[in-house]
Amino acid sequence: MSGRSSEDPDLLQVALTVIGADGLDQGDNPARKFVEIEVESCQSFRTESVSGHALKWGVTFHFNIRIFGVIRFRVHSLTHPQSSEAGETKVCGEIQHTLDDLLALRGPDDELSLHMPPHSGTLALKVVGTPRKDTFHLSPSGRSPSLDVDPVTVESSTTGRGKAIARRTLQLGRNGDPDYSASSRDLAASLLNRFRRTRNLDDLGKAIELLKSLVDITSENEDRSTHFVPLVINLGGLLRERFTLLGDPEDLECALQLYSTAMISSPPHGSCRDMLFNNFASALLDRFERHADHGDLALAIDYYQSALNIRLPGHPGRSKSLSNLANALQIRFGYKGNAADLEKSAAYYLCALQICPMGSTEHPVLLMNLGIVWWSTFLHQGDVQMLEAALQAYISALLLCPPEHSHYSMLLTNYASALRTYFHHAGNIDDLEAAVEFYTEALTMQPAGNRNRFSTLLGLGIALWDRFNQRGDYSDLEAAITHFTSSLELCDRTHVQYPTVLASYSASLVARYKEKGDSTDLDLAIHYADEALTKCPPGHSSRVPLITTVNHALITRFRQRRNTRDLALILEHCNSCLAEIPPGNQRRWTLLMDQAGALLERFEHDGNLVDLESAEVIYRKVVDVVQEGHADFAAGHIQLGTVLQIRFKQGGIAADLDEAISHYQTALQVCPVGHINHIPSLTNLGNALLARFSYFHDLGALDLSAQYLTEVLELHPHSVIHPDYCTWLVNLAHALMVRFQERHDRDDLTRAIELLTSASEVPNQSDRPIILINLGTSLCMRHDEKPDLDDVELSIQHLTTALELLPATHPLRLMALRNLGRTMVKSYHLRKHRDQLDLAINHFEASLKLTAPDHPDLPLTMIHLANALHERWTDSQPKAPEDLDNCLALLRSVLAILPKDHPYFHEYCMSTVDVQLHLYDLNKGVEHLNTAFKALEQASTLSAISERHRLGVVLRWVATAEKYHHPLVVG
Repeated sequence: MSGRSSEDPDLLQVALTVIGADGLDQGDNPARKFVEIEVESCQSFRTESVSGHALKWGVTFHFNIRIFGVIRFRVHSLTHPQSSEAGETKVCGEIQHTLDDLLALRGPDDELSLHMPPHSGTLALKVVGTPRKDTFHLSPSGRSPSLDVDPVTVESSTTGRGKAIARRTLQLGRNGDPDYSASSRDLAASLLNRFRRTRNLDDLGKAIELLKSLVDITSENEDRSTHFVPLVINLGGLLRERFTLLGDPEDLECALQLYSTAMISSPPHGSCRDMLFNNFASALLDRFERHADHGDLALAIDYYQSALNIRLPGHPGRSKSLSNLANALQIRFGYKGNAADLEKSAAYYLCALQICPMGSTEHPVLLMNLGIVWWSTFLHQGDVQMLEAALQAYISALLLCPPEHSHYSMLLTNYASALRTYFHHAGNIDDLEAAVEFYTEALTMQPAGNRNRFSTLLGLGIALWDRFNQRGDYSDLEAAITHFTSSLELCDRTHVQYPTVLASYSASLVARYKEKGDSTDLDLAIHYADEALTKCPPGHSSRVPLITTVNHALITRFRQRRNTRDLALILEHCNSCLAEIPPGNQRRWTLLMDQAGALLERFEHDGNLVDLESAEVIYRKVVDVVQEGHADFAAGHIQLGTVLQIRFKQGGIAADLDEAISHYQTALQVCPVGHINHIPSLTNLGNALLARFSYFHDLGALDLSAQYLTEVLELHPHSVIHPDYCTWLVNLAHALMVRFQERHDRDDLTRAIELLTSASEVPNQSDRPIILINLGTSLCMRHDEKPDLDDVELSIQHLTTALELLPATHPLRLMALRNLGRTMVKSYHLRKHRDQLDLAINHFEASLKLTAPDHPDLPLTMIHLANALHERWTDSQPKAPEDLDNCLALLRSVLAILPKDHPYFHEYCMSTVDVQLHLYDLNKGVEHLNTAFKALEQASTLSAISERHRLGVVLRWVATAEKYHHPLVVG
């Protein structure tokens, strides 16, 4: 009897003839003998993908049979006209072979014998051609090496009645009977295939138990090399699959023990030895991911290499071995940081791609894994071309990978990770939004128990954390924390990603602390960050980002508690890690930035200029070496500008401020709207331009300052919940207050008070003291415009509260004390309570004690104190001569240190006029009158004052000259 497929040229051409069947003797039961076999029908088929490429093709023969034994076919042809090499075939109800295998099994007369299970009914013999089976390669989002499966796994179309017969036959069979073993394998395969369809773990468990019993039987034979090793390979694969699903370490350990035993039984040149090497290595890699035992990783690499050495060019499994070895080398790079491992990994993936057919389902997986290597190369070397190549590899893989592909969700996860990295590089918020979208889509495709769900949860949490930092949406922060918590639940303390999860969780807790002010979050954040660091040994590629996370938590705690031990720990972490990284390595720059940041914080706390100078040296080194496009390029320029601006405030050297502005402008040029550093660049530039106006009366700088600081707020219309929202409000309010003093536009002052009031109403603000200082000062300014006792009293209240919040050595205390003193003087003018004037003098004196000799605000504090002493001397009865003496001494000191073109020189001149005219009124000394008019003349010619102030000076000059009949006339 024979049958032939249709002559459709696109289909697999198969022709075979049933030439006989031999029943097996099972005692005296004639039912066990061959009864009949008849070809009922023959039908060809073809299944296409969406793109039109054939996925499956073949021919199905339907037989009416009732048999237990051996059925023989004669194969006349078995080819596919459009395939240069044979694909995979599946004989339903029997053994699974490739087309090459079937051709190789033919006897001299093209006879092919297949063992059949006990069966009664209609059996479909389906010969199916498909592309080569996909190697099971996963990325860092959930990598799993390929498993080789010995060709005994079958896809059975037998009915439930047939399975029942098979089970009864097994019960009656004799241990050691070859047909008993064959039936056991067939039943195990049938259960396994039903498990693949229904995901019923009972079927998987029964298949494992069947294979275990066969392994036990086979292991008792003296010569067990023929069947034992293939059985172990299959059983080990199923145990590893169950371990992946349920996470029971006993399954993994059992598989490893089986592989180890099989290594002894496998002859040096056995046909299955390459599969044994490969699967043993994959199981070792699984155990390494759980326990991070580098001995397992080293042994896995050795076994993968051994498998590759056996699979020479032309071997059908060579691509799989190349890919597995590449995967293991990349994992080792993650721990050791040896660039050679990364280079070899990329080379192996490229070789695998070259020998992988374009239409193979393995092709997009190899592209994905190659993209991961290139992404890792960018992280290691900072070469943006590598990152762009990785993105292109992911895009190409997605175009080749249909959504139903087993690796599709994993591909989405890895593509999202690369997009998030590109966002940090280029600053385009659209990349981050796309990353969140792809992570979310991948997560919907990964139900609970999916081994890749952990990595997707972690990646989505990090992306939402990044978006929170950009947009300040608190719901993103809470969602990120939820995903980090879920990630922690999916990995134990020995998991290789455990430190990364802890670090991410720590960073999010720091952010929540800044939002809510719960110190428990901050303490937990530092605890988790420290634990993460202990899990990441020196030399690990993740150690630098982990140290950065710890440093961020520590510097946050320092700003809250002002314990310099936190800064010392940051410097200790940076120094120890820098010692491990060779010069020129890209990872050094992040550590150097942290180191300089801690030195800058310590300078602002202790005032030690050595720390400021050291920070400047480090930042200059970073901006000199880091190229445009690197993540630290803009940040380095911003921080160097900050150091120079601080130094300008210390020494008043214009070149420092000009250079600071230049660095801010450089950063802004490479950080367009949406870039992570756009807002910091814009903010610092606005503040520096405001300083330029304040010191050098550059009106253009004042308007630009207000413009830039307004843009910051306008870029975030819903920024009320952003952690930097209050800072933006204070910066703009300060600029508007300064412009009000220059142009006297009450709208500027009103807007400034509104902004500061809004900032003061936000709870748990670490910047609350500076907010209250500015609000108190602005209310005092409004009183100057229109006297209002309520404004004065509210100003005193805010400034007093600010002082209570500031530590004794905080640099803001000198400004708070000075401004509170000025407000107390105004309160004295309204109430004439002498104790308020005395308090004002005390505050000025306290501010003066805190002011360093080279502090730029020293002259202003001295002038305010001189004015208060003069006023107390004037109003006191009897007069205290020491008040006048101290007043005059202070003014002489100011004159000695203040340049004639300094903005504060106007304040000095007007104070001198008041004191000298008062002295003239008392003793009529002409020298006092001449000194007063000389001061008026100097004040009128100053370039660093507004036209309004200049007009005020001129008007007073004229009025004073008329009052005292002074011969000096204004020109």
